[in-house]
Amino acid sequence: MTSRMNLPFRPARLARIAGLLPVALALAAFVAPSAPPPPAPAVAHLPPAPPVPLLRQEMRRVCQLVGEVERATGQPTLNRTESRFGFWGTDLGASFTHKDRTVFLFGDTHVRPGLARPKDVDFIASTADKDPEDCLSLDVPTAPDGGFQPFVLPDTYQGAFGVPTGGFSLNGRMHVFASAEYAPGNVMARSVLATSDDDGHSFAVRFELSRERFINVAPAVVERRDVPGLPPGEGQAVLLWGSGRYRASDPFLAVLPADRADDKAALRYFAGLDPAGAPRWSEREADSQPLFNQPCLGEMSVSWDPRLGRWLMLYNCGAPRSQIVMRSAMQPWGPWSAPQVLFDPERDGGFCEYINPGPLRMVAQPVGRVCAARGDPHVPDAVGDAYGPYLLAGAGKVSADGRGSDVYFLMSTWNPYTVVLMRATLSLPPGS
Repeated sequence: MTSRMNLPFRPARLARIAGLLPVALALAAFVAPSAPPPPAPAVAHLPPAPPVPLLRQEMRRVCQLVGEVERATGQPTLNRTESRFGFWGTDLGASFTHKDRTVFLFGDTHVRPGLARPKDVDFIASTADKDPEDCLSLDVPTAPDGGFQPFVLPDTYQGAFGVPTGGFSLNGRMHVFASAEYAPGNVMARSVLATSDDDGHSFAVRFELSRERFINVAPAVVERRDVPGLPPGEGQAVLLWGSGRYRASDPFLAVLPADRADDKAALRYFAGLDPAGAPRWSEREADSQPLFNQPCLGEMSVSWDPRLGRWLMLYNCGAPRSQIVMRSAMQPWGPWSAPQVLFDPERDGGFCEYINPGPLRMVAQPVGRVCAARGDPHVPDAVGDAYGPYLLAGAGKVSADGRGSDVYFLMSTWNPYTVVLMRATLSLPPGS
């Protein structure tokens, strides 16, 4: 008999085996090595978190910088600008260092009766003082009539709101930004860059800077090696923080190479961050991106504080009563910290002491508190305001406790129409 094991496959068995083939093939595909999966798409780096806001330890008024009489004390000011230079009121005071002196840019100046000057004229002053703790002695260039010498930009509007907003010095040349057009509904409609080769006695306009986002300008000269992420180049660069429509703008950032500081074509505008978190730069102002969202900026100043290791930005914000607001950042483009109220005229004793409170505030004080009028004689009832917070160039020192920074800035008060020197003591939060 033939062995069963040697019998050929029968049709029914073949059918059963054929039915198992799909399962076997599937199992083989499961256990067999497979091709590596395609690489995952690149993931954008998350931007760094904004720094924790700084701590404000102390705020005080150092002195009234201009005018004839200290409104807080009734004593003569250090600079007695009405009897010595012919003006009783002015505002602003952006500053920069030039040839080992601190230069100040004042705007819309009110002159004493009898002194022939254009209405709302501007001027430049300077000081050799290095320690602002007990005020600053100003040197003001004078004209042949004994009054102050005006800051003049040829063929450029310099009436109300046509003011210098910031400046810097390179290789002995002054560079000054100024608003230069007053239009209906837009009191600062354009800006220009002007330069001086004779220490501020005369200026030439180099180019129109902006009609959009860089009307008030806060410049700072930096070494490129200290600020990674700037456009390619060597040596120094000039950072420009700017605001557009007056007191209704976010802040923006641009950069100029120092060796082409008089060439508008060399400007590059911060246009946001790339997927890796690095800054983008564009030749077009229209591509510029706001550094943060708070559309109230007009006057502003920015400076690096080496004691805190941060950029500080001051600006006024709020209506009808302004506050002085501060932010800080590790990089010029941010991220910037949340806004902090550095100075509030109500909270910090400005009203009643050196800012005119107005009649309603005077009578609303608690029993026993004296709140005196501080206004100018021709507008005794007009309420003052705090604005134009300009960080003092080259100033600042380690605070008395050794853990913070004493920061100095100029601030305008509207009524009285003058400028005061302020000092704020700031420190880093614990663990920073």
